[in-house]
Amino acid sequence: MTSGTSKGVAVALLVVLIAAGGVVGFVIGKRNVVTVSPSGRAAPAQIDRFSRRLNLSPEQRESVSKILDRTKATVQKAQSSGQSEILALLDDEQKVLYRKMLERRKKRIEKRRKRRGKRGKKRRRDREENR
Repeated sequence: MTSGTSKGVAVALLVVLIAAGGVVGFVIGKRNVVTVSPSGRAAPAQIDRFSRRLNLSPEQRESVSKILDRTKATVQKAQSSGQSEILALLDDEQKVLYRKMLERRKKRIEKRRKRRGKRGKKRRRDREENR
């Protein structure tokens, strides 16, 4: 395999990994599996939803909160490790482009979180008005 072919395979693999990550992120985002507050802890709304739907005891509620926090930390470590491995494959020009991609992704996520927060407040107001 030539150097150009190896680089082409690495770039193709990178594109596939990014696309797969985007699909997984989209699916998880649509399912709203875990909502996380800016502090990194599971959002109170998520814990409230679990408590209400599952009729959790206070002890169970605290345990679920800890599990969600731990899971988030594990996912963040894996994501960081994967990004480091990808950066190691890239040349300097590709690294700049990859970091820009990550920054755009981060901005999209923050924008989405802000929109969800506004919708959540509106839903709570609507529910309170309909009581």
